[in-house]
Amino acid sequence: MRRIVIAKRCARIPPSRLVSTTHHRSRDRRQLSGCVGCLLEGELDIEAAFNQIDHGLLLKAVRTHIREDLILLYIERWLTAPFETAEGEQLPRECGTPQGGVVSPILMNLFMRYTFDVWMKRTNPLYPFARYADDAVVHCRSQMQAEEVMRSIALRLAECGLTMHPERSKIVYCKDSRRTRPFPHVYFTFLGFTFRPRKAMSKQRRHFTCVLPGVTTDALKRMRKEVRGWNLTRQTHVSPTVLAKQ
Repeated sequence: MRRIVIAKRCARIPPSRLVSTTHHRSRDRRQLSGCVGCLLEGELDIEAAFNQIDHGLLLKAVRTHIREDLILLYIERWLTAPFETAEGEQLPRECGTPQGGVVSPILMNLFMRYTFDVWMKRTNPLYPFARYADDAVVHCRSQMQAEEVMRSIALRLAECGLTMHPERSKIVYCKDSRRTRPFPHVYFTFLGFTFRPRKAMSKQRRHFTCVLPGVTTDALKRMRKEVRGWNLTRQTHVSPTVLAKQ
């Protein structure tokens, strides 16, 4: 029961304070569609993010939003509770938040709000970004800007006890009809969608290329496997209503 109370109290934090998206609509949407993007996860991806969170910094962020001493006490005990292996051995937990825990995603978002969101708005206010948990995308206007932002974010994460993933964090060139120069990376995946150059049609019914989202390759494979499992070729006698209920 107390665990449920803690989760409910933590859930009172407004979602806008946990997950941050800063962007300039209308005016900047056309600009960003062809920009060089400094992309962090796979494209900011933080290596083993849940396992590296500093307990002291996390509790400092929690105390900013929660005043009840009992809630703070249980969160601290929950974070520092030892980990028990399959053999029964107990290992101390000095950092990180348990993956799979009911409050872990909220605590991760709260930690990243002050580690990344607030810091980005203070030090890089001209760069729009979107972040979800430990994945983020930062939009830049040039490769030089993107490289500079990448370095500064890596230093910031290191200051807070986190490590940027060396392979999944990279600079991606948002290639379109106007920007056609060669670049090693021209697509990225964020929140289950792959953003890459795709064909589109203008209002004047002219074809052009721009960066658009689409379902990822892995998701397509799962969808095809699911549809094949329906055996639709053997259910020609079944009505569409019955098939929809399946």
